[in-house]
Amino acid sequence: MSKPSYLAQRGRQWYFRTSVPRALYQLFGQQKITIPLGDSPSAAEREGAHLLAACKGLFARAAVMTPEAVAAELKALRHMRAPDTSTRELAYADALADFAMAGMYGRPMGPMGAEERDKARAP
Repeated sequence: MSKPSYLAQRGRQWYFRTSVPRALYQLFGQQKITIPLGDSPSAAEREGAHLLAACKGLFARAAVMTPEAVAAELKALRHMRAPDTSTRELAYADALADFAMAGMYGRPMGPMGAEERDKARAP
């Protein structure tokens, strides 16, 4: 079985790696995104697929985002690793809500309490 193109291995450590579209180099301030995934190949493949989907979504939204918002989402992506997917996704949603509260999307938003955040996060 061949490894997906978004996974790279150095020693025993696995990494997620994807290229930033050329048109977005200046906005992202880098050409590649690299995130460590640990030493388990199966967990790296699972988390890598999740990160790839998140990065593609970020690339699609980036044209209407401020550079600060892009940096904030990249930071959230790098810190969204958690023991299980549901916890990781909640951590990512919380981080995005925090950045939105700070007005990172170019429009200031009022303070969001825990109840409002939970309502916004609900499917």
